[in-house]
Amino acid sequence: MHYIIKEFTDFFDTQRNLLLSLPEVFEIQNLKLRRTISADLVESELEEARLLLDHGFIRAAGAVAGVALERYLKTLCETSTPPVNHTVIKGINSLAQGLRKAGHLSETKRKKIEWLGDIRNKCDHAKEEPPIEEVKELINGTEGFVKSEVK
Repeated sequence: MHYIIKEFTDFFDTQRNLLLSLPEVFEIQNLKLRRTISADLVESELEEARLLLDHGFIRAAGAVAGVALERYLKTLCETSTPPVNHTVIKGINSLAQGLRKAGHLSETKRKKIEWLGDIRNKCDHAKEEPPIEEVKELINGTEGFVKSEVK
């Protein structure tokens, strides 16, 4: 009889532990899903940026690609463990630095993102038309970064 009670207790503890782990599993899946959805939105915006570029709207293409990159960085801040408080952080470069400080980005990726952010700033604030090659790099670099982060 003692053996049956011991077996039941062990089985019950195993089942209980499995149930207790479900909220964490659901949270992890939720974060992955949010990143995937955000990546899909970024891809859509990058397609729009490419269309703008194809029609000669270089500055607008860079601005749209920059918005896509910034939006994805904010998603990374929200879905990282622990999350990075992005509400006080403004701009691509600051978001990249915040993610780097929290250990969610390598130094190499941070520098690449900051360079892409500088290109975006040329599109948003420069008096001259930004070089088309740099805007293409902003679009392609954003796409490459997002694809490398979605797993």
